[in-house]
Amino acid sequence: MKSNTTRIFCIVSAVLYAISCMMPTGIGVETGSENLKGYMCVLLGWLTFMWPPYLLCWVSNFMYMSALSLTYRGWRPERAFYLSFVSFLITVIYIYVNFFTESIDYPNYACYIWSLSYFVLFWGILLQKAKSSKNGSWNKTINAAGVIVSLLLLFGLVRINVKYDTWRGTPVDARYYGYYKTDKGVYFTLLEHHPHEFTMDYLGGVNLDALQVLSNNFAKDDRHVWYQEKLMKHVDPATFHLGKNGTPKDAKHVYYWYRDGKGISEYRPVEDGVDVATAEYFVKIENTLHDYDEEWIRDSKHMYYMGRRIDDDSVKVVDGRYYLK
Repeated sequence: MKSNTTRIFCIVSAVLYAISCMMPTGIGVETGSENLKGYMCVLLGWLTFMWPPYLLCWVSNFMYMSALSLTYRGWRPERAFYLSFVSFLITVIYIYVNFFTESIDYPNYACYIWSLSYFVLFWGILLQKAKSSKNGSWNKTINAAGVIVSLLLLFGLVRINVKYDTWRGTPVDARYYGYYKTDKGVYFTLLEHHPHEFTMDYLGGVNLDALQVLSNNFAKDDRHVWYQEKLMKHVDPATFHLGKNGTPKDAKHVYYWYRDGKGISEYRPVEDGVDVATAEYFVKIENTLHDYDEEWIRDSKHMYYMGRRIDDDSVKVVDGRYYLK
């Protein structure tokens, strides 16, 4: 059975789906593409081999198309009902992960519009079922629920647009890509270096008038020094600077990158009698966020590893990299 109302919902759903197919998915780094449009994700089934969760997204698209075709023609309404419900449920799962856990690091605009188009179709089918049951009170309930769900989906779309585009702001220093300023303050992002990482971590207590960006990863004002968005401890902001090979130091200390197996990672001062004036990173690394290994430091007389002075005979060099014996 079909009705003019159901056909209108089908048409609106199809228009929304067409719009979603032209919107970016945020998928780029994983596929070698700049940023895939929605229709490319539908067509390129091989994406599912690169990242299995895309399989659900791909399948939901074809379930939706089947449900849309059946509903518009008035064929097999029960099958159309289940297909549209499952396809909508799949996108809801994606959105839930994105909206509440923020474990997805890129804005998938297409997914929100897809889910809205799926829901509009499901909404129309529900209305048709309520009409068939001759229970008029259900129509108002379904329409009220439909409006609420649609607004939530649109709110999610606005939210990711605001988060990733509208509030991106402008660079604090045009020479560097890491730090941006907005009406809310200053934040650090890896967006330019890692296009799939759309994180925005705001810096606390920034004096914008005194803020200096020292590199893509370091900034300071008159009271603080930051590595990316992390506040560095026990640092003198007035004398802090990046020395040779980007070595962070202030008047009294040179800093190395410390990490352990418990999730602690931070810059710590070398306390083993290092000569601040001549200290530098010296182990070069290719194709990384940092050009030099920040665990190895040398001054005019000694070598240091993880803040500890070591003897030359305790080090071996393999292909230009330094290792402890």
